[in-house]
Amino acid sequence: MKILLFSCMLIAFDMDGTLVEGNSWARINKHFGVEEKALKYMNDYLRGVISYREFMNNVIRLWGNNVHIKDIERILERYKLMPGAEEVISSLRSHGFTVAIITVGLDILANKIADKLGISHVIANGVETDENGYLTGNGICRVELGHKDKALIKLAEKLDIPLSKTIAVGDSKYDKSMLEVSGFGIAYNAEPELAEIADACINDLREILNYIKKI
Repeated sequence: MKILLFSCMLIAFDMDGTLVEGNSWARINKHFGVEEKALKYMNDYLRGVISYREFMNNVIRLWGNNVHIKDIERILERYKLMPGAEEVISSLRSHGFTVAIITVGLDILANKIADKLGISHVIANGVETDENGYLTGNGICRVELGHKDKALIKLAEKLDIPLSKTIAVGDSKYDKSMLEVSGFGIAYNAEPELAEIADACINDLREILNYIKKI
């Protein structure tokens, strides 16, 4: 087993499917009954027909008119952390690690998770609202699906931490770019495409601690 010997590191977690069960976008789409239409837009994005920003805008507009931000908050308020998430984040923080969430999921949920776990940095997507809190139909794109590497690189530069001293943890093929640029990539309950390029594959978040040793 490879043991990581770093006194100061940045560890970035995907959110949906890694820190929490399920997918924040999927939960909202299911609530509004637009899952099939949203899937069509996803396929359009994957085929390069539309940009990720256009994908987000198209899906948000499927939710309908007069949707308030509090409606979205209510849909996402009930979430379930993955087993071991609290223990692992607490241990990493106690050992001086900088912990981040990098996700294409919504910041409404990501910020809530970060507050609960004491995570200091969140890069997530959002929904635009008017002055009264109603959705405008536009998204706020900070992380593009399949290009999470850009967010990790930007955060590492901001914190003045070399990429060689970063760890990335994800579960899907869309986390691949983030794991590839990190110093050490961990695949959690991962799809085969991600597991193939990961430095370590785990089935329990608590296994992360097996790879880390404080100097």
